Amino acid sequence: MKRTIMISDIHGCIDQLNQMLHLIKYNSIDDQLFLLGDYVDRGPNSKAVV
Repeated sequence: MKRTIMISDIHGCIDQLNQMLHLIKYNSIDDQLFLLGDYVDRGPNSKAVV
């Protein structure tokens, strides 16, 4: 059964996003990931998030 994972307000924080995905054991084959907006702005690495 696929999990539905929704994440918003990343704001350029790619390291924290990757840590969160690792913590929840995200699997691109078994999980469905929705990124809900605010990918860039304020954070240290907006380009890597995009």
